[in-house]
Amino acid sequence: MFYFHSRITSYTSLMKQGYIIGKELMYVTLFLIVGYSPYVFVFVQRFYESSAKGTWIPPVTNLGQLHHVLTLLTNNNSVLFLLVIALVWYIFNRILSQTIQNEVVKKAILLISIFFLFYSISIVAPMPYYWEFTSKPWAMISYLIFIVFTISWIVRTLRVSVLKKMILLWFSLPLLIMFVCSFKIPMFIDRYYSYTTPAFFILIAILLSYFSEKSQVKMYYVFIMLLLITHVRNEPNNRDVKPMIEKIISLKTDGTAVILCPDYFNLNLNYAYYYDQSLFKNIGNESIEDGIVNRLENENVYGITHINQLNKEVISKCKKIIYLDAGADFMYPKNEINQVIATKFKHLDTFNFGDAFTLHVYE
Repeated sequence: MFYFHSRITSYTSLMKQGYIIGKELMYVTLFLIVGYSPYVFVFVQRFYESSAKGTWIPPVTNLGQLHHVLTLLTNNNSVLFLLVIALVWYIFNRILSQTIQNEVVKKAILLISIFFLFYSISIVAPMPYYWEFTSKPWAMISYLIFIVFTISWIVRTLRVSVLKKMILLWFSLPLLIMFVCSFKIPMFIDRYYSYTTPAFFILIAILLSYFSEKSQVKMYYVFIMLLLITHVRNEPNNRDVKPMIEKIISLKTDGTAVILCPDYFNLNLNYAYYYDQSLFKNIGNESIEDGIVNRLENENVYGITHINQLNKEVISKCKKIIYLDAGADFMYPKNEINQVIATKFKHLDTFNFGDAFTLHVYE
């Protein structure tokens, strides 16, 4: 996908008078292939592992996840989302009316587009009957076919500049490919398609250019103001570690063991940072990873992937156990941590922190 992005950037940068300079494009493409060639083996290996073993990302199940891209790009604001959907529909039908001469075909496509307009609106608005319909697999397939047909029609037949077509493909093609592939190999997550973001805002500007000169200025102001008003500088991802560590500190007493699972170093690092920053000082000849892990163990904090990795003396000597579950059952479904601890200790309480962290307290 990064290669695809780079290639699109090359195409757009080599535009002159509406055509692409073939020789320069060939050199740039060859340069990109050579530059990315060291990663081919890694890509193939990760693709094979994802196909065989699956990933931590859940597979897509409906069109809501595809429309979630628009909700993110419109700052999770329903008004801005609906405005973008309405703008796309309006410009599409305006171009349609100017391009297709056959009235029957024109009206048929108009009716289909109205139907799918409400389909899109139903993602953010309560439409029970539409929800029942959109839950059907064939309805989702028909929607995707309509989108692909529309993009193909614009790219192959519509008389617009090559640059505009490339911007459209930059935004739509990676999203559609990743979305369809994610039914089998889940990969549809925001940071993996973030490179399409610039194309979205360029497309909005292109769509607004179809209005008259006076209307353009008003529409630009509307979009800019809505984007500014709804902008959130630091969007939370429900993975704030600090309050969770503060809770552990408040619960931790003498004779308390803290178990972290999975044992990823970044989890140990986050824990150490908010637990006691002096743990980072004077590590000496050890690697940072070994130094932090050893110092955490001196504080009775252990990162494991299976209960057997924990020394039996730790369980026998401690009076309380705080177990930090950071998606442990998903990453290591046979970790047996809760099961074994529950046979020796009484479960006192559970605390949830967002959608990623759960604290189990045993005594």
